[in-house]
Amino acid sequence: MRAEVMKFIVPFLIAGFLVTTCAGKLLNEEVTIEGEIIGPVLRLKCMVKMRNDGRGNFRGFQFAVPPSFKQTDLRVVEKDAPLVSLVVEENSPESMYTEFKIKLSDSIAPSKTKEFIIYLDILNAVTPVRDEVRHMEKPFYLMRALWSFFSPYETDLLKVIYRLNSEPVNIYEGAPKSARVDKRHIFLGPYSKIPPYSEKLFSARFLEKGPLLKMSLFEKKISISHWGAATVVEEVTIRNVGAKVTEFSRLEHFAADQTGGMVNTAKSLPVYLPKDAYNVYYEDLIGNITSSRLREPTASGRYFEPFFRFPLLGGWKNYYWFGYTMPLSGALKIHNGVYVVKVNAQPTVSDPLQVDKAFFRVTLPEGAYDVKLVETEPSVRALEAETSYPTLSYLGKKQFSAERSDFVADPASPAAIYIFYRFSSIHLLLPIAVLALILFAILVLVLVIRHSDLKIDRNSDKEDDDLALYKEIQKLVEVEKSFGKLADAFNNNVINYGNKDETVKYKQDQNRLIGTMKDSLKDLEYVYSEIVKLDAGEKGNAASVSALRKAIIDRYAKLGNVAVQLIEGKLTLKEAETDARKINDEIDICSERIVVAQSSLTSHL
Repeated sequence: MRAEVMKFIVPFLIAGFLVTTCAGKLLNEEVTIEGEIIGPVLRLKCMVKMRNDGRGNFRGFQFAVPPSFKQTDLRVVEKDAPLVSLVVEENSPESMYTEFKIKLSDSIAPSKTKEFIIYLDILNAVTPVRDEVRHMEKPFYLMRALWSFFSPYETDLLKVIYRLNSEPVNIYEGAPKSARVDKRHIFLGPYSKIPPYSEKLFSARFLEKGPLLKMSLFEKKISISHWGAATVVEEVTIRNVGAKVTEFSRLEHFAADQTGGMVNTAKSLPVYLPKDAYNVYYEDLIGNITSSRLREPTASGRYFEPFFRFPLLGGWKNYYWFGYTMPLSGALKIHNGVYVVKVNAQPTVSDPLQVDKAFFRVTLPEGAYDVKLVETEPSVRALEAETSYPTLSYLGKKQFSAERSDFVADPASPAAIYIFYRFSSIHLLLPIAVLALILFAILVLVLVIRHSDLKIDRNSDKEDDDLALYKEIQKLVEVEKSFGKLADAFNNNVINYGNKDETVKYKQDQNRLIGTMKDSLKDLEYVYSEIVKLDAGEKGNAASVSALRKAIIDRYAKLGNVAVQLIEGKLTLKEAETDARKINDEIDICSERIVVAQSSLTSHL
């Protein structure tokens, strides 16, 4: 029974709540828009006085941006509380425009009014009239803007004021009604009874002397160490998106630099570092930054200005990075055992600057746990955490990253990223313990090496060499015995000549060959005896002795092969004598190597 009653009561309760909170009509009673140019950005300040013409209370309102503009994050405050930002949520309607929902801390009662200030930056609202200009030529630019108020509610009264950087200023297209140009200002309105979602555009043409700077890529890296400091590195890719300069002249450039007549040129990008920053440095890849200016801390921070050796002309870009160190007290706060790292979600700049893409990376100390990353801006998106393993790492350091796209970096902006984590001081001692353990292991290893014989045992190789040498010597013994057979064979061949002179010559050749081979055999025996002496001497000659053993075995084998082939008739006397002399020359080389080895042994002694 109770459940059935609730089925009927709940719908009525919900309907009553909706009528109380939503029934009614919001109206923009008065709107004043002030706009100014900051590089390629159109910065808007919309002062809106809203009135509730309905019967119910309004706990929020909506605001929209036309589809022809690309905006940054929206910031809304009440006029009476300018330091407290209201909660802004971006809706995703099916229409092409971007819509935001603003939640109020105090609702707007019927027939009551409340004043708000809406801060909004329109990106890439300023573009050059001509893509290219000559060097030192002042370029003209176009500003695209609204002369209406794009709101879901009707607007009773609207006034618009745009302030440009230089003159002359001309209305280029759109021809808004009630428009007036006064030097560098454009006054539009007042306009009345503007319908909802009214989008009326116009363009203004103006002359600009300064550069249009935009940071196309930025990356900030922060490393936290509980030993007492935090290091920061900021990588900057800056681009002058003004009209591209052609026909560059060094003479005109330096003349204008001396007289202060630089046009469409940036000579530096000053920043304000934290007050307690020290160990400041800068670097770049091509050496375009060779000097800088660093001042003492002030209320705004520590002024740092790196100078471009070659200035940034229209259409040019530059890449560099700078870094500094901060005391841990300036980068880290602790509350109830929880450490808090606050990271400004924008580059360190002294003046507002449009940024296309930015990355923020924070490396926490080893052993950090219960980590939580909190973003304060809708455009900031957290990335997946990574782990790195530096020297002496035992757990790995966690790096938490976030990215932010299409925004305006402003020193007055409160945009920040907060990282909360817990940390135990025991992890400060673990690296010391790991280092001590490594040193102890090295000491033990050194002691083991000093008391161990790690030399390679060559006995097995030596035994193999001796066996091979013995076999070759046995072969040569048989060869030496066959020298007599060789002489008999020669004598039989000589008898067949029948010519005394030929017989004598053949006999001389035979004796000379046999004598050469016997001399080689004696030289081999001598060399072998010297090798045996070396082997019995200093152990440092082991490598030389092994090489000589292998060489002498090879020569024994060659000499034996010549004798066998001669007996078998495969070689003539002349060919055999030639081969024997080559072997003899090789034996002489072995003898020289023995002398060198003996000299080395004598010097060691």
